[in-house]
Amino acid sequence: MRLRERIETALTRRSPLAWFIWLAAPALCLVIPGPGVLLAAIWVLVFLWLGRLPASIVGIRQPGSWPRLIVLAPGLAAVVWVLDEFGIAPLTASLVGSERDLGHFQDLESNWTQLLAWLALGWLVGGFLEELVFRGFLIQIGVHLLGERFLWPIAIVGSTVFGLSHLYQGIAGVISTGTVGLLFAIVFVASRRNLVLTMLVHGFVNTISLGLAFLGIRALA
Repeated sequence: MRLRERIETALTRRSPLAWFIWLAAPALCLVIPGPGVLLAAIWVLVFLWLGRLPASIVGIRQPGSWPRLIVLAPGLAAVVWVLDEFGIAPLTASLVGSERDLGHFQDLESNWTQLLAWLALGWLVGGFLEELVFRGFLIQIGVHLLGERFLWPIAIVGSTVFGLSHLYQGIAGVISTGTVGLLFAIVFVASRRNLVLTMLVHGFVNTISLGLAFLGIRALA
């Protein structure tokens, strides 16, 4: 049996191979916080390529209206950013007694080179790869294996892993990032699990944070 057929059969029958494929992604994120996300994303992309599976299986599909999407995404991103900046992050800091460790952004102000580099990473790693792994793959394949009734438990677990993958930001970073991840999951589910919107929202959230830090309006430190 060819590898493609084996993967298709595993997913259809919900065999141990399908469970291994699904669980390997979060395992990589937990074992290697930070770089593990890149490895998990490579794992997902290889899985899609080897199985010749359509991108729609992880929620990547043509939106109903691109103009509506382009208008909606920045607006939702602004809402998520405000909730994080003025609600989630301060509350988390007061609970754990420390703030997120974002020291790697300390030289961003007025630095065009760093801004462009972080924007590229913010969209590629944050907007595309993280959403591919934590919302598209974990939720979509998880629901296929466990059933629709487990949608929100899977989303919560995925958001928790998303937070733990940011362990390099300290415990405050884990909690606040995980909570923001749950907001992204809400956007994903509300969009009828179309990952394109969630990717754009995530990318714009990063753009807002980086842009304000570059202008010296909100420090990332």
